[in-house]
Amino acid sequence: MTNVPNSPVKPAKHPERIPALGELLDIPAMQGLLEDFHGLEDIGVAIVDIEGHVLVKAGWQDICTRFHRVHPKTRRHCLESDTVLAAGSEPDTPGIYRCQNGLWDMAAPIVIDGQRLGHLFMGQVLFDDEPADEEAFRKQARRCGFDEKDYLAALARVPRWNREKARRVLACFSRLARLISETGYRQFQLRQALKKQSRVQAELRLQARLMGAVREAIVATDMDGRVLYWNPGAEELYGYTAGEVLGRPYREFAGAVPPPDESDFRREVLTRGGWQGEHIQRHRSGRTFWTSTCISVVRDADGRPVGFIGTDRDISERKRAEQTLRESEERFRQIAETAGEWIWEMDAHGVYTYSNPVVEQILGYTPEELVGRMHFLDLFAPEVREDIRRAAAERAERKEGFRKKINPVLRKDGRR
Repeated sequence: MTNVPNSPVKPAKHPERIPALGELLDIPAMQGLLEDFHGLEDIGVAIVDIEGHVLVKAGWQDICTRFHRVHPKTRRHCLESDTVLAAGSEPDTPGIYRCQNGLWDMAAPIVIDGQRLGHLFMGQVLFDDEPADEEAFRKQARRCGFDEKDYLAALARVPRWNREKARRVLACFSRLARLISETGYRQFQLRQALKKQSRVQAELRLQARLMGAVREAIVATDMDGRVLYWNPGAEELYGYTAGEVLGRPYREFAGAVPPPDESDFRREVLTRGGWQGEHIQRHRSGRTFWTSTCISVVRDADGRPVGFIGTDRDISERKRAEQTLRESEERFRQIAETAGEWIWEMDAHGVYTYSNPVVEQILGYTPEELVGRMHFLDLFAPEVREDIRRAAAERAERKEGFRKKINPVLRKDGRR
């Protein structure tokens, strides 16, 4: 094999996975390029991957297409020429070699990051400084069963090249092979990046639709508090559209009333990694409402904080219900405290949960001695406790209360 000097162009280093040659090439464009080259020079050209698969070709000689690549034995010689002989030199060194079927080929390796992916071929020629060994080709025709006349006629049509010209063209081809490898790899990276970008955009659109479908308000800000995202739930809760708030400080449109010290609050959120709580906020119309708020820190791939995202849920109805309950309990407490009868409550297990002060006058126990400490059966005489327990269980099952029932109870001092 004859080598030609390396091109000064060096392939770039690529840490990513190196794809197969077929993934790198724009096959139709390469086909057009090789056909144009064959139109200028009477020589067969091809791009073949490292496994010997011919990806594109142009100008192949009849002696190869009709004979050598048809018969099993000579076809094996072609495959060996496409792979073993072509790969016989250094990964980035082009070479000239005689194939085992008797013709000359030239191969410029296509290399990415030191890895040979295939070859840019020229060849299927004879050199004009040596006569063709016609007798050897006759013997090959007989061994393979070729029509000798047709086979020799195809041999006569094989181009005769000047050896020095072949070296110059191969040097040019070597640069072209490098250009193909680098350009193809950049195009592959671009396609992969576009696919990834498309997937990311689809995921973002899905996330936006999901967050848009959430009834709670979702607000995202940068580290300075400028609004980056404002979902339809936030529009409804605060009364401002996304177009009005994006890029502006969120405190102008949302946040606790009255607002906390902003720097202290952000420092607390960053230190704790988030914040949860309930506070009052204000609608655009001026009315106030209660929200349950959850704030999280958004971090980049390196773990650095880049913003905040929070959810707000209107809990005004719950707060009003809690206030109504507190007021009702207070009214009940006032009534119970001033009543002349013993008023009590117990849980499902029979343990007292409330007693008014009158119990001390009737039984001698203070409310504190009963609540959370005594079972209601503890106040009955031992001989009636089982009957009382059974009667209470039956009435509880039927969801009935006790009315005007007289039971023997024990006072604190043991008297009945």
